[in-house]
Amino acid sequence: MAMLTTRLRQPSAHNKAHQLLLSTVFTTATAFFATKTNPRTITMPLYQDEKDYGPVSSTAKFEKPPLVDKVVSDYCLNLPGFSESDVAANLRLETAKHSKSVMMGDPTEAALLAFLLKLSPGSGKTVVEVGVFTGYTTLVLAEALKELGGGKIVGLDVNPDSCQVGAPFWKQAGVDDMIDMRYGPAVDSLQALQNDADMLDTVDLAFIDADKVNYQQYYELLLPLLKPGSGIIAIDNVLWSGKVADSKIVGDADTDALRGINEFVAQDPRVEAVLLPFADGVTLVRKKKQ
Repeated sequence: MAMLTTRLRQPSAHNKAHQLLLSTVFTTATAFFATKTNPRTITMPLYQDEKDYGPVSSTAKFEKPPLVDKVVSDYCLNLPGFSESDVAANLRLETAKHSKSVMMGDPTEAALLAFLLKLSPGSGKTVVEVGVFTGYTTLVLAEALKELGGGKIVGLDVNPDSCQVGAPFWKQAGVDDMIDMRYGPAVDSLQALQNDADMLDTVDLAFIDADKVNYQQYYELLLPLLKPGSGIIAIDNVLWSGKVADSKIVGDADTDALRGINEFVAQDPRVEAVLLPFADGVTLVRKKKQ
């Protein structure tokens, strides 16, 4: 861990180039795919520093990405340009007015997950989202399912009020009938899904972006739901602004929980996983065939 901390603080030229290359590949690929499928292109950077671009409430997404140089991030987002539907853009800006707007998922990460959904054709895919907030990512994924011919998203959240922010936008996009919201502790909701025999081995994509201390519980409860061989869990915030690699940070519950899930997944023989230095860090986990 100490070695990782040193590298994070004093990266070599090689490591810098490698990190920038990874960031550019994933962000630009996401933007390119979105541009091909959505005509609306945003030329203003999504990552904002208020002192440079004005009030964040009028832009969103909030701040420069902690793991990528701002100049590189802006370059990726503007070449060929990050795209989202008009409805998604309006929900993103509406979310920016929320007092807890920083909880919104990264827009480029939502685009990446939609990209993954579209890699295999066909309708009827199932998504489980643990942590919905205002439903920006929910909307982007539902739009992807609609493009594929239909499917369903089971959204789990403890706060109906924040989810209601997104509900009118889901309806406007014509995807509200594909979104099944379930309110209450996600552990209880996931256990209920496990008890439904029709849900086992059927989920194409699951997204975890909720309370960090319960990440490992969510992971274990989601695994039986995933399709063997192709089902994916995307785990958000796994680098936590680099805190997971800083050995001087001890006793912080969220950081410790994220270190724990990172180490657990890396050694889990049931899955194949890759941790991407993208957004705030996202781990993609594929369930192996049994």
